Amino acid sequence: TWSEQADYYHRWSLLCLAYGITRFYSGWFAFDCGDYYGAEHYGGCGIQRRIPYNDPKPAYAHYATMTRMLERADFDKWLATGSHSTYCLKFRRLGQSIYVLWTLRGRRPVELTLAGDESAIVTDGMDNAETVASKDRVITVMTSGSPVYVTGLDDVRTVKVGEPDHSGAVAWARTRNQQTWGTGPASRPEPIA
Repeated sequence: TWSEQADYYHRWSLLCLAYGITRFYSGWFAFDCGDYYGAEHYGGCGIQRRIPYNDPKPAYAHYATMTRMLERADFDKWLATGSHSTYCLKFRRLGQSIYVLWTLRGRRPVELTLAGDESAIVTDGMDNAETVASKDRVITVMTSGSPVYVTGLDDVRTVKVGEPDHSGAVAWARTRNQQTWGTGPASRPEPIA
């Protein structure tokens, strides 16, 4: 689906930055390839639909958010979360810390332990931001497959994951193959009784 594409591209780019890759020659294509044989098997999926439409997909907003949040930032370090499926990366820009968090499937709360009580700004991939205040030096951020940015914190001491919520996994698995990149849920004939 378009949302999955946005999440995959976003996470892929963040991991590349963490490994020191700063030039992306492939992946974030401007638009989808054409629907004819000469183009379809050479290209990837764009962040806009194919010509002549070129209207933006969710990945377009993710790309803009990532660019805004990480412009002139350098990767600092990986923060251990205690999970092999939940990630926390730390970037630095002009002396400020930027934390990026996500989990691979479902939703999972992540507790960030701080040196003192403070507020943070949590920004999702679509550039929606909310201010979250800490309680007893802990800020809880809900993660999903879509990366979120946490800014405005001096220093995160520890990162601890909570219990995962996979309540949508069965519905997702049953409907996954009925969706396409361009059209969403496919129409299916009614079953014969």
